[in-house]
Amino acid sequence: MKSVRTQYVNFEYLWDVLINIRNAQETITVKGNIMTKSDSNKLVHGVLLLILAINIFSVFNLGAYKSAVSAGDACGLYGYLPAFFIEHDFEFIRELVGHVEDYSGAQAGAYVNKYTSGVAMLQSPFFGMGHLAAKVLGAPQDGYSYPYILALVFSIQFYVFMGLFLLSKVLKNYFKPTVVATVLIILALATNLFFFTNLSNQMSHGDLFFLYALLIYATERWYANPNWRMAILIGFSGGMMTIIRPTDILAMVIPIFYGLTDRQAVTARVAVFKKYWPQLLLAVFFFALASVPQLLYWKTVAGQWLYYSYRNEGFDFSNPHIWGGLTDGKNGWLRYTPIMIFALLGIRFLFKKKTWLWPVLLFLPVYIFVVYSWHNWFYINSFGSRPMVGPYALLAFPLGYFVSFAFAKKWSKIVFLVLVVFFSGLNIFQTCQERWGISSTEYASNAYYWKVFGKTKMDYAMLSTYDSNVDQPRKVKILSTIYDNKMDDTTKAHLDFVKYHSPPAALKLNNQNHTLHLVEKPLKDFKSGQYLKISGWFYTEDFVSWWTSAEIIGYIDEGGDKTIWRSMWIQNKIAAEKSAFSLRGQQTKVWGEVYFYYRIPKGFKPDDMLHVYIANNHPSTVWVDDLKVEVCERL
Repeated sequence: MKSVRTQYVNFEYLWDVLINIRNAQETITVKGNIMTKSDSNKLVHGVLLLILAINIFSVFNLGAYKSAVSAGDACGLYGYLPAFFIEHDFEFIRELVGHVEDYSGAQAGAYVNKYTSGVAMLQSPFFGMGHLAAKVLGAPQDGYSYPYILALVFSIQFYVFMGLFLLSKVLKNYFKPTVVATVLIILALATNLFFFTNLSNQMSHGDLFFLYALLIYATERWYANPNWRMAILIGFSGGMMTIIRPTDILAMVIPIFYGLTDRQAVTARVAVFKKYWPQLLLAVFFFALASVPQLLYWKTVAGQWLYYSYRNEGFDFSNPHIWGGLTDGKNGWLRYTPIMIFALLGIRFLFKKKTWLWPVLLFLPVYIFVVYSWHNWFYINSFGSRPMVGPYALLAFPLGYFVSFAFAKKWSKIVFLVLVVFFSGLNIFQTCQERWGISSTEYASNAYYWKVFGKTKMDYAMLSTYDSNVDQPRKVKILSTIYDNKMDDTTKAHLDFVKYHSPPAALKLNNQNHTLHLVEKPLKDFKSGQYLKISGWFYTEDFVSWWTSAEIIGYIDEGGDKTIWRSMWIQNKIAAEKSAFSLRGQQTKVWGEVYFYYRIPKGFKPDDMLHVYIANNHPSTVWVDDLKVEVCERL
């Protein structure tokens, strides 16, 4: 293959690499216990360019970048830049509108941004480019017009690409080019790094992946040849990680424990620290320097050098949700990124290849314990477990050893590559499901995960399974009717004789009349395994968020304890046509049939009571008509 002598992107070269990828030859030499490649690095470079092309194609085709910083975490993380440099407003008045829940009161009349400034610091060069482009193109210089948004797209693409590039520079010292290329493909395409690069791409996690990779790169380079530049990068990357997500200060075990393979290595490490202590002080200085903008902001607005902006949110170390954080339908790490099981299996190889043993062993268990002790252990606004994205750079080493193990034999190499293709396709497809409104993993259940697996369109059974966290049948056989209310008792209060599905009236439910009880019966009246179909026709004139929706609720009263509680939102299922169903959508000013299946459980006493009711505890009115509760069995 031809050598590349130009420094710009040579697409002819990339095509040459991809066409000849199966014939790529690797020349390996052994130097101590580290393997180094020959100067031919075309395979890895070609894969990096291919990943970049896929990411750029994906981010523009998914289209979520257009509203990436309009709400939530991304709004607060980016908001420092337009607030400081355009609005000159330390209280983020513009960003505050509609997002008060993301800000915390500090001094009288002041608000403090809940989110820290580290991501904005990394975005700032691209913000400057967007500001200049807006001026040249005549677009509004407000921080939110299209040139700024486009600049932010290139910001995350740049940092993720650089993270992969720096990581490849380190990985090539331990693995063959085919292994390095495979690890890069896995991290970029088969994990939720893809989601945070191309869909929810203004969150902090792609930036953190870059910072982890930079820390790893600088650590290895410094120990190979201690110098001031690498010491600065170690301190800067560690400080930036900490200011973005304070829990990631745990990553500082990487430069401290890297390469401690035996007692002699520990003795040598102490000698290195003594000899190069001025460089260590410089690293500490740049670690602290990274936090200065945030400290100045807190002091200016909150009146304190250190300020906890998350108010009532915090950790509960006495009740970590480790198993749930790893496997649950609600953003479980290995549930939505199953290929990283191979990284965990690869840890066993670190006991022989000890260079990265202690950084992984000391970091990973403690980090998992800490992040899954957070009150919101499933981390909303995510696909899969977002705290794990940054550490993928460290987990690349045990993953690389497992890939090397799988590549040792031809049959296992073929099997593993098939798995890589499958999990990459699954990851990209499930990311698309998030964009299509079919999947929302932050409140999903195991039942919902399998209900929507492989689906490209939402149907009613999927939607109701998401709400209730239990599998909802698609077909049933009706056995009997135990409740039937057409609202024809005109003496009842809160009736509307103008808006109704069938005459003479419909019932209005709102926070003035918020509950309608339908069933209160002992379980001895039913057989376990049967279903109650609770159905009715509903109408609303207001679009409401799903968390303020009216609900159909069923539960068992077991001696005063409410158990087997199941509920389903109503408004997001009001639709004139079935094609209108989506997780967050609804239709207003139309009547739609809404129904919910409650499964009669096993193992309860005959006199335990089953309760079914409809509740609307919010100001928005819901009209209810033609209610039924029917006993049925699944077909």
